[in-house]
Amino acid sequence: MLTRDQLAKRIGCAPNHVSRIMSTLERMGVIRRERRRIKGVQGRGMAVYFINPHVAWNGSLDVRKAEAADTKPPVLTLVEAAPRRAAPPGFAPRVIEGGQQLDL
Repeated sequence: MLTRDQLAKRIGCAPNHVSRIMSTLERMGVIRRERRRIKGVQGRGMAVYFINPHVAWNGSLDVRKAEAADTKPPVLTLVEAAPRRAAPPGFAPRVIEGGQQLDL
């Protein structure tokens, strides 16, 4: 397991870039993060990352299948837009463009 600084050194970038990359991968669902407390150390704990087996895998296919079977994919819900309400009588929308207000 590598620290953020070790990862940064290995790939030749700044440690804050590693954090941004890992956050982006986490938002995309490619990896997930768990915080592990270290006895005697204050703070949120060490971040440990796991690869989502539905997205990527590096290892034995049998192990991948077992991991995938234990991981639940995200639940997607169909959302329908609410019907638009009509503008109240006498209402005229206005657009502000380049500091000027335009009446429509």
